[in-house]
Amino acid sequence: MSASGMFTCKRCNVEARDGAMCVACKGKYDFPCAGITEAGWRKLGERKATWRCQICKATPVASPQAVNLKTSPANSETILLQLQDLSSKLEALPALMESVNEIQRELADLKTIRQEVSEMKTSFESYHREIQVLTSKVTVLNDEIESLKKTKEVVVTLQDKITKLVNQQSENEQRSRMNNIEIKGVPMSKDEDLFAIMARIGEAIDLNVPREQINYIARVPTRSDKANKNIICSVHNSYLKNDFIAAAKKFKKLHAGDLGFQGSNRVFINDHLTLENKLLLNRTKAHARERGFEHVWFEKRRNVCMNSFDVICLTETWLIDGISDSELFDDRYIVWRRDRDYSQTEQTMGGGVLIAARRELVADVRGDWCSSAEDLWVTITLHQRKPKVTYKIHLCVVYICSQQSGNSLLAQLNLFSSNLADIILKHPSDKFLVLGDFNQPNIEWQSAADGDYLNPSNLQGPIQTSFFDTLTACSLLQYNSHRNVNNRILDLVLSNSEVIVTCSQNPFVHEDSHHKALCVSTDIVQLHQLQSRPRVKFLYAEGNYDAIQEEMMAIDWSFELNGRPIEEATKFFYDNINLLHNTYIPSKIIVPNGKYPPWYKSPLIKIIKEKSKFHSKFKTYGNLSDYQAFVTLRQRTKEMEKEMFNNYLQNIESAISKNPRAFWQYVKTKQQTNSYPSVLRFGDISSGNGEEVCNMFGDYFFSNFQERQDVDECSTAGVDSRDHRSTTVISDICSVDVREEE
Repeated sequence: MSASGMFTCKRCNVEARDGAMCVACKGKYDFPCAGITEAGWRKLGERKATWRCQICKATPVASPQAVNLKTSPANSETILLQLQDLSSKLEALPALMESVNEIQRELADLKTIRQEVSEMKTSFESYHREIQVLTSKVTVLNDEIESLKKTKEVVVTLQDKITKLVNQQSENEQRSRMNNIEIKGVPMSKDEDLFAIMARIGEAIDLNVPREQINYIARVPTRSDKANKNIICSVHNSYLKNDFIAAAKKFKKLHAGDLGFQGSNRVFINDHLTLENKLLLNRTKAHARERGFEHVWFEKRRNVCMNSFDVICLTETWLIDGISDSELFDDRYIVWRRDRDYSQTEQTMGGGVLIAARRELVADVRGDWCSSAEDLWVTITLHQRKPKVTYKIHLCVVYICSQQSGNSLLAQLNLFSSNLADIILKHPSDKFLVLGDFNQPNIEWQSAADGDYLNPSNLQGPIQTSFFDTLTACSLLQYNSHRNVNNRILDLVLSNSEVIVTCSQNPFVHEDSHHKALCVSTDIVQLHQLQSRPRVKFLYAEGNYDAIQEEMMAIDWSFELNGRPIEEATKFFYDNINLLHNTYIPSKIIVPNGKYPPWYKSPLIKIIKEKSKFHSKFKTYGNLSDYQAFVTLRQRTKEMEKEMFNNYLQNIESAISKNPRAFWQYVKTKQQTNSYPSVLRFGDISSGNGEEVCNMFGDYFFSNFQERQDVDECSTAGVDSRDHRSTTVISDICSVDVREEE
């Protein structure tokens, strides 16, 4: 190589800067002639010292050992020793070959296993693809199900809206007929004067309607009688319409001859009802005739309002879905019903049971306890903290009857008996009260010598015998001794605690001669009611706002507020506002009176209390003078309640243009209730004490809004996480008002 690092390639005689050198011939070659790349040459490292060119590789080289063998006979012994050593090593070659063959056979087996694993992998991949397809299908189905659920919710919502719209349309249509009188049965004549006919009707029933009080009068066609169309007369107000219809009903039977027409056909005068309300009225009248009702549901509700029973039980209610609970009971009661399923039993109208409990009672319906008979179970429970006592009573009302498509009367009795035994055996320490119509007329009842209960006799068949054996095993005794018109006892009152059964002096409806209305008295449950505190109501309509404005203008607000810190300025502002508010806005004390309906005034409430007092005295001492005073006060209560209710409705109707809110509040009470119970419950604890109720509210909100980390820290620190109440806040609380403000 030259000084500049250049050299001449031995093969191509071309100068090159870098290349490979052969260790045999010492010749230098550039990389293309050497047959190696520059990178390959660099990677040789120390092996560069043994690299030979292609020419030297092709030339054979004499073995140095062979030369030594020829020139050095002394090494033969060494070679012989090496050959002997090599021979000894080769002796193990057959065993090694056998091992190699064994390894080859195992490798062949591994190849088979590998093939099987490959096939399994293929199968798994196929299964995986199928699972993916199924997963995608399931996903699609889930999406479709979710879509169907949403569609169902939309359909249900639309159905509710349609139902509300239909009901609203029906109500609006009936409301448009509020002042209309419908007259049926008046013969038609050519060129008749309907105003004159109306005047003749007024003369007959002794209530004339002035011509100027009539908005319009006309005949309308009917399906039943096309010859004599009904007369619709619209008057100015509903009071005149009500008086006219009442006078017509007082006349009782009005005929066409009374109006100067030929013939003896009846003339009927009624409210102008819609078709749906006419059908409902006809069904109601039919039921009333079949059952001998003196009053219909609305009248029953008012009868309920005049009493204060803790629990009301009814059998054979004849209720259907279209009759709401608020039509039967006021806000003081929680109502549970089990109406007859006519589609399943294929029975005619009738049946059904009902339990109504006062809201002061902690009552829960037990739907899982009901048998195939028409029975209804309610558990009344009260847990008192101070003193710590638990009262529990299981109440059942039942109606045993034969089913058109189902069980016979004895089969129903047997099923109810088995269910009753199972329930009582699971709750041996609780109190039970079972009452209702068992329809067992053959049984004779005799008074027991050692108590007020009755013993049965004249039992027929194994089912009746088994039923009363079950009652004996469950310690249930029968306490009703009041017989019906046939001298039989069909309604039984069964209890494992002593009760007192008397006949009701004021039944809600016309009393059935076969089933007397009963009053059952017991001291099993003690009530602890939460009393509502009086509240202050400000009369803003009577406030002196001129004086308030003068007082406000007399204060230099800029000076007072700018010179104080924000807290003091805010306190100063509110102190003055509250002072002016309390000074110039008159107020009155409102004592909550949720026990009675809104139309009950103080004279009626006073009479009701007096009536209850004399009734209690008569039950205690049996004095006939107390009973006569009770009867007199009961009659005065009915008359005064009816008068106050009519005045209440009249005031609402007359003030509907000035105070429509009162009207709609009354309508709302017929549809739903908004009252709150006086005994509140949280978990397994119920209380009627104001401080305890406040603590239960604190427990509820504290457990819902405290973070888990805070609870763990409190537990770790050994601090009770529920002991968070401030006694300084609740020490003065003795009651709480949970009613909505009127």
